[in-house]
Amino acid sequence: MGPRACNVLLVLGTAVAGVACGRTQVGPRTAQEPPPSPPSPPAATVPTPAEKMTPFHRSLESQGIRFVLDSPNRAAGNTVRIATQGLANGASVIDRDIPGTVVAAEVADLDADGWPEVYIHIGATARSGRAALVAYSANRSRSLGDIYLPPLEDGPGTAIGFVGPEEMAVVEPALLRRFRIQGGRTRQLRYRLHAGDAGWEFRLERTDEF
Repeated sequence: MGPRACNVLLVLGTAVAGVACGRTQVGPRTAQEPPPSPPSPPAATVPTPAEKMTPFHRSLESQGIRFVLDSPNRAAGNTVRIATQGLANGASVIDRDIPGTVVAAEVADLDADGWPEVYIHIGATARSGRAALVAYSANRSRSLGDIYLPPLEDGPGTAIGFVGPEEMAVVEPALLRRFRIQGGRTRQLRYRLHAGDAGWEFRLERTDEF
């Protein structure tokens, strides 16, 4: 091959290389990013099973009388059993239907007659915010007598503005009933235990707001 042909080939090769280099410098066209995928639908909410209620069992004793309290604390159709030991008329068992679950129990002698009473506190329900009380007095240590707590509405204006939840506690020598009312305040009712015509009953003694 003559010198002229070699020079031609050399020029062509240089041109091709230059084109190749030029393409390399430009680089490949960046591919367009695909649009973001639509968000996945939220997972179906699985309702959490209701918290299992803990059965209530308590044994309380005062002035020689023992009260044994049991409740299955079912969410619906709940009951409480009150069994006694030490009464002059012998042991007794009382079963009561209750509108909620038992949250506490205590013994006291609110009327200071020398014989104890047992107080079983039923927690406020989520629907109404109302609590309840089951209470019995050991009548002269002979037998159990029911103690009546009047409905909240029986007091003059005591239920007006009720928000709840309602709570009760024995603070000797009285029973306290407390709940929130409209406006963010708290109303507290103070009851004293009296011997009524047909048994024992609580009578409203005082109303406070704070």
